[in-house]
Amino acid sequence: MKHIDASLVPSGALDHRGVIWWGNLLLLVIETTMFALLVAVYLYLRQNTEPWPPPRVQGGPPFVLDPNPSLLIPTINLFVLLVALVPTYLADKAAHNLDWAGTLKWDALSLGLGWVAVVLRFFEFEALHFTWDENAYASIVWMILGVHLAHILVVLIEEGNTAVWVWRRGIDKKHALDMRVSTIYYYWVVGTWVLLYPLVYLLPRVI
Repeated sequence: MKHIDASLVPSGALDHRGVIWWGNLLLLVIETTMFALLVAVYLYLRQNTEPWPPPRVQGGPPFVLDPNPSLLIPTINLFVLLVALVPTYLADKAAHNLDWAGTLKWDALSLGLGWVAVVLRFFEFEALHFTWDENAYASIVWMILGVHLAHILVVLIEEGNTAVWVWRRGIDKKHALDMRVSTIYYYWVVGTWVLLYPLVYLLPRVI
């Protein structure tokens, strides 16, 4: 019987050869499907509701009664999320190189911008001009923003926990892969919002 020398087998991988990599990918497939369902509900309601968004009726001058969501804060937040991709990418590369200092530096900046986006998201709810229970339009747009906010919080908590472990104990292949998987999640969170932003904020102005 031949014996296999397992000493030559790598102790870990920092890319798609890691099991957690594929687990994270399948998770993102599920989460993408969830957002696709929310988009389908939004478009279904749009098809059956006229006008869209429905008019505001609480009284006041025309600019106050405009039902379209305000663009300033949401656009700033979109910009913040896009800028956050830069340190996230650099943290990903540093983790791949097992660079302890670089990983922590760029991850801290990525996390900081992420928390700025969280704060701005709460102002985005006000920019919608409706409370969540006023009508079907309000309910679906609040749901889209709220679910996406939950994903921002999840990735920040996940990435932050890994960063604390790396800061206290150093970086090894296992936790470098954890960090890389978190950055992929971050890419996905930003990417989904790039697609959802025009749906929520621009589409009501054109159709």
